[in-house]
Amino acid sequence: MSDQPIQYKREDLLQYRTQIIYDMMSIPGVLCVSIGLKEVNGEYTNQLCYKIYVKDKVDTSQLPDEHIIPNTYKGFPTDVVVMQTLRKVA
Repeated sequence: MSDQPIQYKREDLLQYRTQIIYDMMSIPGVLCVSIGLKEVNGEYTNQLCYKIYVKDKVDTSQLPDEHIIPNTYKGFPTDVVVMQTLRKVA
């Protein structure tokens, strides 16, 4: 884990929870939204962010502007994460 200081409290991000869920869930491919630690190059940092879980990451050049997940939301960082799907084994 990185030694970066935590810049925000969870409560700071919670104030926009309902709004970000509404806004992000309107984007095709978004599966869910949560608050957690930002991940950079496979390692977690100490920076809280909005985690946006998607089925697949798509290059932004292939998306219309309204389907691009912003790098920040209301001043807080976002982290786009591909959600692993569960498969029935038995």
